[in-house]
Amino acid sequence: MYASLRPQRSLVSSFWWSSVAGLLVLALAPLVAFGQTSDEEGPSDMDIRRTYSLYTEDYNNEDWESAAPNLRWMLDNAPAEPFNDDRNYRRAVDLYVGLAEETDDETDRHAYLDSAAVMLSSAPNTLEEHDVEHSDYRWEMRRGRFLQQYGSELDGSYENLETAPVHYERAFEIDPERMQTYYINEVIESYVDRGNQADAVAFMGRVEELRGDNEEIMEIVNRERERIFDRNPAAFTEYLEGVVEEEPDNLEAMSELFSAYLEQRNYEKANAMTEDLLTMDPPASVYLDIAQLFLEDGDPQRAFDTFEEAEEKGASFTAADYHSMGEAQQQMGQLSKARTYFRRALDADSEYAEAHVSIGDVYVEAVSECSGAEMGRSDRAVYWLAVDHYEQAQQLGDASVANSAQSKARTYREYFPSTEDIFYRDDWNEGESIQINSGCYSWVNESTTVRAR
Repeated sequence: MYASLRPQRSLVSSFWWSSVAGLLVLALAPLVAFGQTSDEEGPSDMDIRRTYSLYTEDYNNEDWESAAPNLRWMLDNAPAEPFNDDRNYRRAVDLYVGLAEETDDETDRHAYLDSAAVMLSSAPNTLEEHDVEHSDYRWEMRRGRFLQQYGSELDGSYENLETAPVHYERAFEIDPERMQTYYINEVIESYVDRGNQADAVAFMGRVEELRGDNEEIMEIVNRERERIFDRNPAAFTEYLEGVVEEEPDNLEAMSELFSAYLEQRNYEKANAMTEDLLTMDPPASVYLDIAQLFLEDGDPQRAFDTFEEAEEKGASFTAADYHSMGEAQQQMGQLSKARTYFRRALDADSEYAEAHVSIGDVYVEAVSECSGAEMGRSDRAVYWLAVDHYEQAQQLGDASVANSAQSKARTYREYFPSTEDIFYRDDWNEGESIQINSGCYSWVNESTTVRAR
């Protein structure tokens, strides 16, 4: 059926023949026409032009069988003519693929695809060796597209053929500006699908470096990075470390790396970054993180000052942030100021149970400071307020907060004024409300209910 495509092997031709299930097909372009010695006289310009014209007309009409003999003649006798370029080789690949698509015989189909693969594997090196005009980018893309479509049907291995994504990546490195978004995405997804996250991240970094001005491409890069980093935070950290190492003045990368260290509880590395970050004037949210780190590192004054800087820069404070400011003040012994910020936490979130626990703790600490060597009735009255707040925390908090608040309430009820203490105070009547606002507790200025222990 395809006898016209199977000429006898000539002594001057450097084609080899590849056998697939018994079918012999043309597989490699000649070298004679590139200047090797031969006993035969070379073709005339007229022969070249006539044969080129005949096969080109059939090729353009996708009449592959008719085009084959004349294209074969060109490859045998004048492969780079008439323009000293690679078009005859490229068209040979198209012809083999076209024949493969047209045949109903699976053996023939595999043979033609094998021949196309051999041509794709060998032609670029031959063209390079003989200084024929060609585009390495286009050949890498052809290899990639061919393997993406037909790779699963190839039975053998080929020296210069890898996988479609490998060739797309090579093409990208040759000419990144020409690479279409689809093929960039193919390379990224091939790494991700194989679980090779580090190489995926590295390639995306290269893409960002060379095509970062393309919004469509960066949308894909950012989406895929997020997908990888959501699954593997360590990969995100490693990526950021690489960026910061190369670009120590990259504030965005520095800020993200600092936050990543905090999320992974790597406080040592996070702490080592704080001074550099503060000199770079990071975003307000980073100031909040640094302030919290200072607080946990036992530096309440610097923590509070950094919280204030964050507030000046417009940081969006949560109840937890105000609570941390209160903790800083409490650690510095500023009980009244501490309560102010605990109350601000409740203003931000009325159900923030931790703030009630902390206010209760502030009142307990105030009693320790004010009572001196002997605790009086007025001192004991302050425990009413502390327990009031612990009980509110019990109602609002989750199990851990509620259990802690319950334990504290149980402890400090034992320090309430006794029935006799209440009897001796003319201004105390059990069940009535009183204001705690005198003496050492003048700043408290909060009402509670009189009750005996």
